[in-house]
Amino acid sequence: MLRIRLSRVGRKHDPSYRMIVTEKGRGPQTGNYVEQVGTYDARSDKHVLKGERISYWLSVGAQPSDTVHNLLVKTGILDAPTVNPLPKKTPIVSESEEETESEAETSDDGETEESASADSPSPEAADEQGATADEGEEAEAEPSKDVEAEEADETLDDDESKEEESAENGDEEDEV
Repeated sequence: MLRIRLSRVGRKHDPSYRMIVTEKGRGPQTGNYVEQVGTYDARSDKHVLKGERISYWLSVGAQPSDTVHNLLVKTGILDAPTVNPLPKKTPIVSESEEETESEAETSDDGETEESASADSPSPEAADEQGATADEGEEAEAEPSKDVEAEEADETLDDDESKEEESAENGDEEDEV
């Protein structure tokens, strides 16, 4: 598909452009364009356009870029409203839409709570599981005693190593 777009030429801080007809996939800097149909000096807002050739390319199906479209509208070659060349933003959500979304989320949460309560066991099953749970608690209590004993052993080892270090330091002080 053909595209009418601007290709920058000129020095740094002195933007001037060629208006060219090129394939959409090609970048404007490649130099491989079909035809140059005008020039545009951005600093002085001067433009020289070949109106007949631009009209021809538009009739063949070439699509102008947003900036070129606005230039063509400004010069009168194209009869259409101007377009915003800036990137599209996400739509603004009104407060009423936000409230309906938050209500929908809370109703979804309520459904999950009901389904969770339906999954809970009956009181009879809870009594049977309670007996097994008590045995599990006793089993859990014993390892915690072992963990406490291991921690106590580690603190003793730390105390002994500190005493050895202080003894070694004390010996060094006596020698000096």
